[in-house]
Amino acid sequence: MRSYDSRHEDSRVPLPVRGLAAMTAAAVLLSQAPRSDAFLGVERSFGDRIWRDRLDARGRASAAEITRDHGLSDLLARVLAGRGVSSAGTEAYLAPAIRDLMPDPDKLTDMGAAAARLADAAERGERVAVFGDYDVDGATSSALIAGFLGQAGLAVEIYIPDRIFEGYGPNAAAIDRLAENGASLLVTVDCGSTSHEALGHARARGLDVVVLDHHQMGAEAPPAVALVNPNRQDDLSGLGHLAACGVVFMTIVATARELRRRGFWSNAEASRTCSRASTSWRSAPWPTSCRSRG
Repeated sequence: MRSYDSRHEDSRVPLPVRGLAAMTAAAVLLSQAPRSDAFLGVERSFGDRIWRDRLDARGRASAAEITRDHGLSDLLARVLAGRGVSSAGTEAYLAPAIRDLMPDPDKLTDMGAAAARLADAAERGERVAVFGDYDVDGATSSALIAGFLGQAGLAVEIYIPDRIFEGYGPNAAAIDRLAENGASLLVTVDCGSTSHEALGHARARGLDVVVLDHHQMGAEAPPAVALVNPNRQDDLSGLGHLAACGVVFMTIVATARELRRRGFWSNAEASRTCSRASTSWRSAPWPTSCRSRG
């Protein structure tokens, strides 16, 4: 293409038009010149766009540091740096672990009391009743806590109320039935935060109650040894987004930690008890399978 020379301008062309022509010619020449800032040398992609380096000088320095410290390729290091990953955080980012990512369960109000009471039940070999809800969150919460307590050697009964005839949450008739079956500890999951009358009845029947829930509740808590609910008004954990199964999982972690602190898991007899329970508890007079009225 011939370069633009103002000496070739036709004097009859108006000055504004000649100026526009000059700028257009300059733009064409610049577009054909090599671009030193094209990433990987790609000056024009399939979409007719230049590839630009997303990293500034600081990001490029971070990528170089990641490559040097961890022996990663330059391309991978650049991707990590572009996502804001530092050299110190590279290993955790590439090999994440729940232990490193999940918050401390003790941030939840009453978690210490809940873990201690569940650990007491494991050490004493108590019978535990789990009162769940009839939705997916209630079912998964019930299965999680029952499975964990079963591995700790406990006989566990899951009770799911009939949605039509019993409604939501614990009720006196169901609690009477669980108490008559020998339960000494009642754990409500995905319910219980507003069940003042029913949990008062459980206390009158001699049952300790641990509530693991996530629903909104008032300032007054029902009678319970522990009420773990990130949406209770005095909870400052910032974990109100958790479903009940998330609260239950956090409780399991806290209880396992408490049992480890007590030496429960390292005790040989406890291990044998747990092994026997895993094979015999399902055929016991008190089944651990879900007992539902619906």
